Formats: sequence, structure tokens, C-alpha cells
Amino acid sequence: MKKGQTSTVRFKLQSKLMTAVVLLGLALALIISILSYLSSKTALEEQYATRVIMAAKSSAGYITTQDIAEISSQNGNQTATYQRVVDNLNAFRKSNELVYLYLMIPREDSMLILADTFIEGDDPANVLPYRAVLKYSDLATTPEQLAAYQKMYTDFSSNRASDTPQITDNEYGYMYGAAAPVLDQNGKSVAMISTTISMQEVRDYLNRYLLLIVALSTATIALLI
Repeated sequence: MKKGQTSTVRFKLQSKLMTAVVLLGLALALIISILSYLSSKTALEEQYATRVIMAAKSSAGYITTQDIAEISSQNGNQTATYQRVVDNLNAFRKSNELVYLYLMIPREDSMLILADTFIEGDDPANVLPYRAVLKYSDLATTPEQLAAYQKMYTDFSSNRASDTPQITDNEYGYMYGAAAPVLDQNGKSVAMISTTISMQEVRDYLNRYLLLIVALSTATIALLI
């Protein structure tokens, strides 16, 4: 083989090797990006699950059994206790950036609303009325949601808080919910606080991350072709 031909072959081999190295690098970057995406998704979901559960427990801790007795009595929504509890819940909801926060008493097939929150930007028409009775079958839009409401009643009857978030993903948005009981001195549930947090920012962040991975995949395939 002549010297010029040898150089040409060597150049072609070097080019192929370089291309292979570049493609390998892109493939590794893609794998790392996918693993990072999955890790971020899991971490954010766990973080928000903990956040909404702790919000329910914390807000329930501000309310006493005496508060519940006064609020649930006749014309309880006209008492100073009711106003104080609502003011505290409104402030807690705002500071913790919750979508919903309300006080209620779960029943086997429904819940009795004792107090709902209202902050700037809310639609007054969406505030749950005092002593409204809401059936789980009317609230739930899926069998999973109905099961979640029934589990909430089971937790209430067992004097415990949610251990996992209730996940809602419908026309109202992607949200995590949780509930925690107000306990008397004997550790028995007398009422429950329900909290809901939006997961839309998490979804938007993960979607942007996913688009980056898709772009990287497209670039890798284009180079292969």
C-alpha cells in the first residue's frame, strides 16, 4: 500500500473512532440525564408528599377539642372561637402556599364541614358553607378518589393522619392532599384538617427536563443517521 493510501486509511479510521467516541459520550449523557430525571421526580414527589402531610399535622395541632365543641355547637360559626380558628387557618394556608385547607368531621360516607379558608384571589362562591354535608360519592370523580376519601374516614376512626398523599389530577389541576386529626386528651379523633398543595410547578419543571432529554435523544439519532 502506498504512503498516501496508508494516510487516507488512517484518517478514515481516526474519523470513525472520533465519531464513535462522540456518540458514546452522547449516549452516556442521555443515560445520565434519564437517571437524573427519574431521581429528581422521585425526590420532588417525596418532598411535596412530606410537605402536605406535615402541613395537615401542624395545622391540626393549633386546634383544641374545646374549639371543636364550640364551633360544632348551634350557631358555632358566630362565635369568637370560630373566627379565631378561621383567621389562624387562613394565615397558615397563605404562609404554606396551600390550595385548600378546611376543618371537617369525616363520616362513613360523607364529611361535615366546620370551617373553610378564604384568602386573596379565591372565588367566594367556592368557599365551603359552614355545616355543609359533602358526600364522598359526589366529590370523587374516579374510583381511586372515592377509595382515598374512604381511607381518610378509616384514618379518622383509627386516630391517625395520612401516611401517603391523596393524588388528584383532573381539570382542577395536579395536586397532593392529606388529612390529620384533631385529637382529644385521650388521643381520640374529634375532627380532621384537610390540606391540598399544587404540584403544577413540579410538573412544569419535570416537563422542561423531559424536553431537554428528548432534544438530546433527537441530536444523538441525527448523528447516527
